[in-house]
Amino acid sequence: MNIQLIVEDSETKQRLDISDLVQEVSWTTHLQGVAGQLSFTMIPTEYNFNPGTKVWFSVNGQADLFAGRVFMTALTKTKTLSVTCYDLLRYLRNRDTYIFKNMTATQIFTKICKDLELPYQVNAESSHICAPKTYDGAALMDMIQGSLDETFIKTGQYLFVRDNFGVLTLENLMNFRKNYLLDKDLLTLDFSYSRSIDEDSYTYVKLVSKEIDKQSGKEKTIISFARNTELAEKWGPLLYRETVSKPTNQAELDDRAQKLLELRGRTTKKLSFTTDGKLDVFAGCGLYVNLKDITNDDLNKWCQIITAKHTFKNQQHTMTLEVLL
Repeated sequence: MNIQLIVEDSETKQRLDISDLVQEVSWTTHLQGVAGQLSFTMIPTEYNFNPGTKVWFSVNGQADLFAGRVFMTALTKTKTLSVTCYDLLRYLRNRDTYIFKNMTATQIFTKICKDLELPYQVNAESSHICAPKTYDGAALMDMIQGSLDETFIKTGQYLFVRDNFGVLTLENLMNFRKNYLLDKDLLTLDFSYSRSIDEDSYTYVKLVSKEIDKQSGKEKTIISFARNTELAEKWGPLLYRETVSKPTNQAELDDRAQKLLELRGRTTKKLSFTTDGKLDVFAGCGLYVNLKDITNDDLNKWCQIITAKHTFKNQQHTMTLEVLL
């Protein structure tokens, strides 16, 4: 395994290959809108990693894994220099004000990338027109993710944003299923399996829509309340509330509430494990899981990777994955 780490100074534009100076490299990606991170340690030299220095990381001369910029450096007492870099998703943390009307998630993603002058590519189109939405001082990624969430709820189409070696791309989750089987034989190093109703599980859904009646000029409020009585008895009153800005009627609001209840009325199951690394695996990829032999659940299905951390050290490559079951 040969790693290649190239840097280009943000001030001098000097380009250097620091591959031989690096002691350990970790590359981490997340499924929903968190910037990809490259961290590495090395023995300090006379070279100064100025903020904004460009960084490219590849493995074996063919797998281009990361392109980004230096955001932080730290020097320890043991004379080890730590460098932290982020990819283009970091800039979607910027906050701004937008009004979106009659736009799809694809169009919202495209507009924001153009306005920020970030390189982008659309590999997945959405035809669903999102509800009108006004954002005031909100994070750009929250705007994009909001449109992606609505698209998934309405159509079942799961789109996500990733940085593909310096290009923000809008992708369809279904296009990244890998031919890997996760079973008890693959869990060779370490694993943790958890079940939770503390994150995104609800037994009640309340939706509120407010709009101005065109004839009377008065505000009209429509409320929809969906409940799963059986789950409420087991879990208690876990309420999800949302204000819907798109003009709607009672039937449409009831349908949306019921779909949200079906989506949220389930236990969140996660599996974290460490195993030998594979270069084509990142957050958003799917793999087949068969863990019925080591859990009380009949886990035998396709699952998505929500966090992937690759570590390269001493010619060894391992990865720690968090999978949403």
